[in-house]
Amino acid sequence: MSHWTYNGSPFTEIPTGAVGFIYKITNLTTSQMYLGRKSVTRCIKSKIKIKESDWATYTGSCKPLNDDILSLGIDSFKFEILYIGTTKGQVNYAEEYIQFMTHAVLDPMYYKNSVGSRGYIAMTNNIKL
Repeated sequence: MSHWTYNGSPFTEIPTGAVGFIYKITNLTTSQMYLGRKSVTRCIKSKIKIKESDWATYTGSCKPLNDDILSLGIDSFKFEILYIGTTKGQVNYAEEYIQFMTHAVLDPMYYKNSVGSRGYIAMTNNIKL
């Protein structure tokens, strides 16, 4: 069973043609948020076929976020799908766009410390926007 919602409704099935989605996870205790992307399929190279990913049970790739989910319980978090893309390019662009528009790397209300697939970005809070 999926813990995701889309447009306020339970999200239990991937639409035809979708390759991934952009999501926001909110800690309902602290209001801290995490923005990310998830592929909904994965390629099995040895058999040359596509299989559905673990999207339904996925909780993000951020260690501090997952530590909080383990300690507080999954019911203390809201899992929202913000955008569904039909190409990898759409999904990659949308994730970075939303991260830049929300200043997720700079805002302490976000778990995020990197943009897109770029590794860790050490930021200080002395940058004024």
